Amino acid sequence: MDRLRGDYREEGKHSIAVALKKKERKIDSLAQGFSFPFNVQYLIRVWDPTETGLQSKSAAIRNAVNNMNGAQVFETSLPTSARKLFYASWPGWTASSYIYRNLYAEDQYLADMLPFSSTFTAHLKDAEAIYDGTNGNLVGVKTFVGGTPQHSVLIGMTGAGKSYHMDDLLSQTQLYYHYNVIIEEGLSYKRFTESLGEKPILIHPDGQLTINYLDTQGLPLNQLHIATAVALVSKMIGESSDPEKQQLRQAQIGQYVNQLYVDTFHEWAGKHSELMPDIQRRACAVRAPRGQAVAGCRSPARAHPQPRRARRSRRAHPER
Repeated sequence: MDRLRGDYREEGKHSIAVALKKKERKIDSLAQGFSFPFNVQYLIRVWDPTETGLQSKSAAIRNAVNNMNGAQVFETSLPTSARKLFYASWPGWTASSYIYRNLYAEDQYLADMLPFSSTFTAHLKDAEAIYDGTNGNLVGVKTFVGGTPQHSVLIGMTGAGKSYHMDDLLSQTQLYYHYNVIIEEGLSYKRFTESLGEKPILIHPDGQLTINYLDTQGLPLNQLHIATAVALVSKMIGESSDPEKQQLRQAQIGQYVNQLYVDTFHEWAGKHSELMPDIQRRACAVRAPRGQAVAGCRSPARAHPQPRRARRSRRAHPER
């Protein structure tokens, strides 16, 4: 920095001022601990059973390094220096006194210069699927790690081969699964389905299959199921661009869906009145762990009876 300051006072060049600022930032970074300096020494060892082969390999490596941008090779001619460098190249040897070929490096770029293999291999051990890497390497893929299913995302433009890649992945991992369920649009996995001896199930408005979104599959009706039905109906009839109109529309749909369940229950209860006591006991058993009160259910944790106004209100609205 002192030399650059003197040159700048004499010549006044802007390039010297830029170099001076660069040196100042570097010294500040080192002084504050943001950068760590290292002395690095790179050694290339060459083996061959014959002297001729050793010379040939050394020449090939020398040409390869010299062709690299900014790289240079130094060969030792003194036996003592060669012996010291040979010992310094042993794994774990840190007591070498030969420091004449040391290079200055900082931690920001030293890791990129270390001659360690960084070829991506993923999970080659016990891999469920194997693919070719971009550097002639093999990449292993596992759908389960430690018994936990792994999520995956495949991103690519149209026609990039996403469906083909997924078809290959499913084919390789097929033996690890009892069955596969794929929900898609466009029959991208038709070939994979037919390779397992099955046929795709096509669902469209004019088809013979119907999805009964009102069926609870034997489970108690809850608000999540009603909200899902409302969302599906709202999607089918089309959504409004106005948020307020959309909320009003969904509220009306929710009222009709809920009323549909109530009317259906009353119609069913009139035909199967003998089953009502069993249904009531089941409803009490379902609501009791949640701490929710149900009409006709006695809660042992309630110390005081309900007010008369609440009981009259419940009689006036039995559907609650």
